Amino acid sequence: MCEVLDAITIYERNNGGDEFADDKAFVLDLLRQHIDRLCSVQDKSGMWHQLLNEPTSYLETSATAIYTYCFAHSICEGWIDALAYGACTLLAWNAVSRQISGMGQVENTCVGSGMGFDPAFYCYRPVHVLAAHGYGPVIWAGGEIIRMLEQTHPKMNDSAIHFYPTEIKTSAQWFNEPRVR
Repeated sequence: MCEVLDAITIYERNNGGDEFADDKAFVLDLLRQHIDRLCSVQDKSGMWHQLLNEPTSYLETSATAIYTYCFAHSICEGWIDALAYGACTLLAWNAVSRQISGMGQVENTCVGSGMGFDPAFYCYRPVHVLAAHGYGPVIWAGGEIIRMLEQTHPKMNDSAIHFYPTEIKTSAQWFNEPRVR
């Protein structure tokens, strides 16, 4: 959905029209619903399970990285609000970054598969560091997280990350400023 929205945006910019406005609104609504639902099934670790609706299935890296990229990209493009989804996105990125080994290998990526017709087919797929399709999404997610952090204003507040619409000072910054007497 992010790719479709990007393509429509580029088309509109280059052609000066909004002939796809209804299509864009439809896809944007679907994207927002999808992101909202994905946030509700995100594991407390920040990852998503191999089977989204099966919390006993393993935590999988490539899908988590793709979701992380899409969430961060959607925030950067203004499609979703950083105040609402920024913490979920950073939690996901921190989880993905922990899947990169000291040797630079992406761990816990499901190996490629055909199509199965029962949950067990996916639930028991092996993971491997040579599952090459995990590397691109991790790189994309990292790049988009950098972009998101440059555009938004996250701060720790009461042991939780909060996103603010403008840059704010933390209490530590406030206490360290010189006082006018």
